[in-house]
Parts: sequence; structure tokens; C-alpha cells
Amino acid sequence: MIWQERSNIIVVITNMIEDGRRKCDQYWPSSPSSPQTHGSFQVGIVSEVSNTHFVHRILSLRIAKCVPPTERRVHQLHFKGWPDHGVPDTVFPLLTFMHYVAEIHSTGPIVVHCSAGVGRSGSYILVDSMRRHLISFRKLNLMGHLVHMRRQREKLVQTVEQYILCHEAVRQLIRHGITRVHSDLFQRYLNYLGEENVNGKTRMQMQYEDLCECQHTPLCSPPSDFITLPGYHRPDEFIVANWPKECIELWQLVWSQNCQTIVLLALGDSDTYWTGVENVDDLTVQHGDNFVLLQNKEDQLCVRIVVVSRAAMEADFWAEVERIQQDRLAYHDAPLLIINSLRPYTVSSSSHRISSDGAHPLLLNNVTSRSSTLSLSVIYNDDPSPSLAYCLCALTALACQLEQQGCVDVVLLLASYSHLHCGLWSSRQDIEMIYKKLAILVNTSRV
Repeated sequence: MIWQERSNIIVVITNMIEDGRRKCDQYWPSSPSSPQTHGSFQVGIVSEVSNTHFVHRILSLRIAKCVPPTERRVHQLHFKGWPDHGVPDTVFPLLTFMHYVAEIHSTGPIVVHCSAGVGRSGSYILVDSMRRHLISFRKLNLMGHLVHMRRQREKLVQTVEQYILCHEAVRQLIRHGITRVHSDLFQRYLNYLGEENVNGKTRMQMQYEDLCECQHTPLCSPPSDFITLPGYHRPDEFIVANWPKECIELWQLVWSQNCQTIVLLALGDSDTYWTGVENVDDLTVQHGDNFVLLQNKEDQLCVRIVVVSRAAMEADFWAEVERIQQDRLAYHDAPLLIINSLRPYTVSSSSHRISSDGAHPLLLNNVTSRSSTLSLSVIYNDDPSPSLAYCLCALTALACQLEQQGCVDVVLLLASYSHLHCGLWSSRQDIEMIYKKLAILVNTSRV
């Protein structure tokens, strides 16, 4: 079918195994050196690039006995965050995925499949069709189009929740437009966000009120212990915790997540944070000048301590980020742990330095690990901006997206973080700061 219809894009909206049941066979090879044969067709894999929400594979398709040999390239886009009979937590990962798919030149019909090929596939096709209608005609009829689709295949859009998701995706698309912005259009997008609507509100203000502002009374407070947040590479790339001093829970978390680097966002004497914990369960804790060694009878974990100063970050935010990135021991294979110490201290002269001006140290610190997972931790304290750590996470992810894809999607992260914990963003200034620092990075990368 792919060969006959000259399709070069396959959209996959299922995982191989879900709830312990096989939902889809892997019809592509895992390694370039091990192509698969299906009848007279040979399927190889040319490349595979993944991020938090999806995997982009380029497959080679050829007829084994064709003379002369003919090969075609097929893009397989595998969306990972849509459970069977359910819906994604927010619509923005799906929308940014659709925009990504739309940028690939299509030579034929796009093939969409999930497991049964009705619920998730139908929802994707419906939303993408409405997206195309909005771009081309500025109008839509969602229910009418679903009726039209069901005349061709029954039971498309299988549940009420999926139907609601389709409406919500279209609503957010109308409200906020295409939020996945290429670097060469970013300044124009910023100008667009600064424009006021008929109510006198800028579009950036609308983003904050719609996606970030807490509507509860009393207002929601930040997490009391810790929260896991997505980044560009992984859904658990960051952990933001709230401990005023070194404690047993800190090292339990570091050990369980194989965290190799702790970054301390410091306002004062960083030495006052450490209380000298020596034993945690069956672990011994040994403190060095800028490292901590955790070990038990069977294993050990060396954790680098990096201190970040506000002054250095205010002087040159991205230069400090680059320096920290070079200090890392490995790269993006496990959570970046950020700990709010809630207490002023100064940076010791022997420590690494960074800072934050409300701009947040974007730590791309490489890390080594006892196993296949790695982690980086960031600790900061009593700060005028309680959202400092969350802005750090967002800027880290956006910098990685810019490097890998040449574009950024701020709204995707704002919405994802707010969904995980209401009240994460303390004010509109957090959002403005993210856009401001990102504009500096985008302009620098284009020079």
C-alpha cells in the first residue's frame, strides 16, 4: 500500500505495549545493520531521532528483486503520549506534533494508524483536517466533517473524551495559533505577542491568563516536596524539589534517580545549606569540596556539586549556561533535579558559578551514572521569583529544541507545566523573562 500510493509519511499513535497488552507489531528494524523483509519488500532504518513526545524515524523501502534497484524514503512519526481509549493530558503536544508532520513534504496520502485504527487515528485525522481547514478557509464544521469521515470508516473518534479532545484542540488552535515557531520567524512572533486585542490585552498576557494563571481561591502553592517536569529529551527530565536544607530525603531522591550533578542556585553562603548528613538508610554520605560520594556495600555514586551565582548569570546568562553545560559529566539521560533551599546564602569561592536574573540558569549539565540513567540537580533558595527553577527547566528544554529542530514552542511547556501543578508560574513576568532570554539565544544562534 505504501509503495502503491506513493506515501512517504506514516503517523503512528500507539505504543507497542500498552497496559501489558501488545497493541502493534514492530514492522521496522531497530538497527541499520538488520533490515527486515516483508514479502518482496525490504525495510531498513536510516535514522531515528526522539524527544519527549515523539520519535522521527526515516525508513528505507525497496523491492528486493526490482531491476534496477529502486529505493524510497519513508518518514515515520511516532507519537508516544496518547493512551488507548484515553486522551493526552494536554492538547499542545499533539498540536506541535501535527505542525511538525505538516512541515514534511508529502508525496502521497499520509498513512495514520494506532492499534484498532478508529479511536486515536480518527481523532488525529479529524483535528488535523480542521487545522488545515482553518489555515486555508478560516472556517470549520467539526461535527459535519466527522459525519463525512464516518461514512468512509465506522467508529472513527471512538469515545466522548476523544470527541471533547478534538474540540479542545481546535479551540486552542484558534486561541493561540501555531505556537511552534522557527528561529527566523521568532522576532515576528514576539511582535505578534505584543499586539493588543480589542480588550486591550496583549497576546502574551492572554497566554499567561489562559495557560498559567491560577484561577483557584485561595491560590495554589508550589509543590511542598518535589515535582517531575518534562524537558525536550524526556518526560522526566527535571525534578524540582523544595527542601530548605540538606536532608535525608534529598539523598534518597538523588540515589533513586542516579543523579550525578547537583547545581545550587545561590544567593549567599552555599556552605550553610549542607548540614553534614552522614548516613541515609544503608548509604554512607561523604562530603568533599565540590562533590558528595554516596555508597553502600554493593555500589557507589559520585555526585558533583555546582554552585550557581545570581551575579554571574545577570552578567551573561547564556555564557554561564554554556559553561555549566561543559562542566557536566554526561548528557540528558535522566532528571535534572532542582531543589529550592528557601534560605539565603553566598557562593563559596571554590564552587562553580552561575546566576539568574529572573532568567534561569539553563543547565545542560552532562552527568555520569551507575546505570543507564543520569541526572543533574539544581538547588536554589529564598528568591524573589519562586518560579526560578521552573523557568530554568523551560529554558533548558527550549534551548535543546532550538538546537535540534531550529524552532521553539514556549506554549507547549507553559501548558504542560501548569497542567502538572497549578500555580507553578507565579506571575506574568516569568513568561516575559522566558521569551526575553529566548530571543537573545535565537538572535545569537542566527549570527
